[in-house]
Amino acid sequence: MKIVGIGYPRTGTKTLGTCFRTLGMRNMSWDGGAYERFEAGDRQGLMNIAERFDSFEDLPWCHLYREFDDRFPGSKFILTLRNTERAWFESFRKHDVRLNNDIYIPSKGPEFEETMAIYREHNAAVRAYFKDRPGDFMELCWEHGDGWQQLCEFLERPIPSNPFPHVNKTPKKSTYRLFRLYLKRLTGRGD
Repeated sequence: MKIVGIGYPRTGTKTLGTCFRTLGMRNMSWDGGAYERFEAGDRQGLMNIAERFDSFEDLPWCHLYREFDDRFPGSKFILTLRNTERAWFESFRKHDVRLNNDIYIPSKGPEFEETMAIYREHNAAVRAYFKDRPGDFMELCWEHGDGWQQLCEFLERPIPSNPFPHVNKTPKKSTYRLFRLYLKRLTGRGD
């Protein structure tokens, strides 16, 4: 069984990864080599890498829920979300302002709508795929107060004595830039 965080970056994925490690799992997060395999369409290679880990979050893992479900029956999937779609966008946009002053996503207009559509479509596809499967799938929002209680009940694990973590408030430059390129590819917009 694998545990896969399938929320988009900037939805608390690093916090989820920290939770997985605290619970004793061998976690795979962002990895440049894995992302290159994803970009090349090497799903089989990614599933071979997945053999060595217990849990996953961030890119490219959030897009591989179907592959995990096929390859590792009985796996569990967690869609992390922000308080609102707008909160997700503003967090993503802060990356833009801090790390890439020359590229700026406006808060309205076509690029904003394209970015929001990608986020919405991912979440809708995940929800449709796991419809009527509450034993394998759950949604968590740290901003709504979800924490150890909800996560550990879903994973059937004891609640650790550690305080609930909140990590990655400051983005990593390399992860952001690759996610930005990924969004551009999805929308068909070049650099």
